[in-house]
Amino acid sequence: MIPLERHKELKSEASKVLYVCDVMNLLGMTPKQFFLAFVEQTDTQLRSRRRLWADDAWDSTKTLLEAIGTMICSHKAGETNWNGFILSQAKTILKVDKMRENPRGMYFNSKEITADFFSKDNLAKRDHRITVEEHPFLYNLLKSKILHKSSFRDDADDPTSDEDDSDSLQDSDEELVEKDKDSKIAAKIHRAHVISKTICSMVDFASNRQKNSMQLENAAVFLACGVSDCVNKYLNFIGLSSCCLTAHLALHTLGKKAEKTIINRMKLGPAASPNLCPLICIDNLDFQQAVHVKSVDNQSTMFHGTWGYLHLPHPDLLDSVDPKDLSLEAYRNAIANSGDKLISPAIFILNKTESGHYQSVLKSQVASVMITYIAKTSDKTPTIPLRPPPIEVLAARKPDITMLKLMVASDNSSEGVGEVLEGLARQSGLKPSNLRAQRKPND
Repeated sequence: MIPLERHKELKSEASKVLYVCDVMNLLGMTPKQFFLAFVEQTDTQLRSRRRLWADDAWDSTKTLLEAIGTMICSHKAGETNWNGFILSQAKTILKVDKMRENPRGMYFNSKEITADFFSKDNLAKRDHRITVEEHPFLYNLLKSKILHKSSFRDDADDPTSDEDDSDSLQDSDEELVEKDKDSKIAAKIHRAHVISKTICSMVDFASNRQKNSMQLENAAVFLACGVSDCVNKYLNFIGLSSCCLTAHLALHTLGKKAEKTIINRMKLGPAASPNLCPLICIDNLDFQQAVHVKSVDNQSTMFHGTWGYLHLPHPDLLDSVDPKDLSLEAYRNAIANSGDKLISPAIFILNKTESGHYQSVLKSQVASVMITYIAKTSDKTPTIPLRPPPIEVLAARKPDITMLKLMVASDNSSEGVGEVLEGLARQSGLKPSNLRAQRKPND
């Protein structure tokens, strides 16, 4: 070992570093050679001295790496070299992320797609897979870049800037309401998340066309919303959407499954069945088939149609009603008896209890708006309750709805109504006689 006679004379940190450099020079080693040997040698004592660098002592390790980067970037040539080194490390990390990918994890066949593919739960699962499991580095890098630029722009606060800075998809009415600071920050974070995960999906699709979860979803939605073939080709080229053929196959598959669902929902059970048939809700709709490239024989056309859905009441609601009251005979008797029923104006007027509740609702709404958005009070117990007691609490349940296929009807005449009824019969899979014999409730 080299004697350390001068260690008592070394007071400053710089003198200690210079002494270590002199010792390494005597040993024929440069500082770079020493550090390289220190981290690469497999000697037991050296491995013991560096065992905590990547775990418990990571904070000090990170400080060392940042100091090296700061020193190198103090020169223009060094900054270029350092950026190139960081870029090469980023490429290596992306290759590691590529190895994590599940070959069929984000692939969906357009001929096997179901309606659950578009549910919020499945969408959240796909987002989690691509942002957390497969591409965490790229996602966080993009998100950090977007949020950094957003924060820089907020600090500048240039009132003359007319750039489009919408951080959320809002309606025109919602834009009139000024958001508080927390809401604005949350909107910026959400926008950065959506953009980052979308770019990750685009990169996935560009490198492997079978990673098509987002593209298949967009293609089906764009086609249903009337996006032209020319626009869809561009969206497919940049990796935002699948091709039109895939979208048509997906919608065809969804349509076939929807037809089977309607037939299953409209099946008639036995005459004594307590189950109520689905409610048929329909309404008129005028829609236009827009033609982008018009000619003499190819013009935009307006169609008069009817759209609707089947609404199946919740089983708990049906259990609370006598099955005999849901029969067609009971309905006819109720209609017949209603002709002799006396109608009094008191039926349409609120009683004392209902009027008091109505007043408390209005007062609570006004007080809530005042305290939340306009005035501030030191009294935490206002005399007007912000939440009035409810009269009848309805359970918040998601309605069981099945959409019907769009039907074309000439107009509101008897002929048009007949066309709608024929369309309902075709979609239900029932014979017209069966549909007439046990009339479905209509709205």
